[in-house]
Amino acid sequence: MSMLKLHILPVYSVYHPTEKVGEMRLQQHQVDTLNAFQDPNIDVVINVAMTGDGKSIAGYLPAIREQKHAVVMYPTNELI
Repeated sequence: MSMLKLHILPVYSVYHPTEKVGEMRLQQHQVDTLNAFQDPNIDVVINVAMTGDGKSIAGYLPAIREQKHAVVMYPTNELI
C-alpha cells in the first residue's frame, strides 16, 4: 500500500515594509488595495486575499485614513 504525504507550507500575506495605520502594520495587499482606490483610472477593485487576511480592513482604509464614516454591508449570512 502506498502512502501519500503532503507538506503544506503556511499561507500568509507579506507585510508592507513601511506602511502603518496607527500602530497596525499593513499587509502588501492592503496597501495595493488602498492605492487602487486612489487611482482615478481604476473603476473596480477586487481583493482576492485569503479568508481572515484583512480584506475588510483594506476596503475600509480610505475611510479610516480620512477619518470619515462608512456604511458597510455584508451580503452573506456567513459574514454576519
